Order: sequence, then C-alpha cells, then structure tokens
Amino acid sequence: MSTYIVLANWTDQGVRHINETLKREDALRTLCEKFGGKVKDLYRTIGRHDFVVIIDAPDDAAVSAILLSLGSGGNSRTETLRAFTRAEAEQIIASIAQRLRCGTHVRAAVPALASDRASNSFRRSHASP
Repeated sequence: MSTYIVLANWTDQGVRHINETLKREDALRTLCEKFGGKVKDLYRTIGRHDFVVIIDAPDDAAVSAILLSLGSGGNSRTETLRAFTRAEAEQIIASIAQRLRCGTHVRAAVPALASDRASNSFRRSHASP
C-alpha cells in the first residue's frame, strides 16, 4: 500500500452543506474500501486547508479514482501528495547508489550539475564586495 496526503478545501457548495460533513466522511471511508484503500486519518484544520486526509491505497490509479469520485460530488477540491515512509526512502536512496554504481556522486554522474555548481562557486568567490 502507498500512502497519500490529501490537502482539501470546501467549495461554496461544501460550506453550504457543512451539516453533512460527517456523512461525507463516512462515504469517503466506504469509497476508499471499495478501491482497496483505507482512510488512516481525517483532520479538520485551521489555516490554508479546511481538512487533511491520510489515505493508504494500493496504487496511484486507485487513489485517483477515489479522489475523482470525491470531487465529482462538488463539495471539495483536493491536492494530493504521495508520501514515502522511512523504509521507502531507504529503498529509494539505495536504488540511487545502485544505479550510479555504488559510491558515485550525483555530480559526477550528471556533468551538468557539476559544471553549474562549479560556475556558481566561481561567481561567489570572485564577486565584488
């Protein structure tokens, strides 16, 4: 299962029908289960977003279907982030080393990065006071 963080805001319609928000949460939980996922947590928030949902889903297609279905109700707009656990991050980092022949620095593997950094260092060291 992959983890997704969904940042959401109510639409005008969602605010007008705020008294139905708990029913909509229950419907979202049921919808996630139909696509093989699960709502781990849902928080109503203060600030830039009205609520945040943490979803575990089998893949990107499943979470896309869940959120498109949610959006079709017209009560909220969402922004979705794919979240990586520490174990997943370790695998990602290990794959970088493996693909770059263990121990090779990214700058050496990608010459454009090395030259950009070198010219930025040169400019900083030779800048006028």
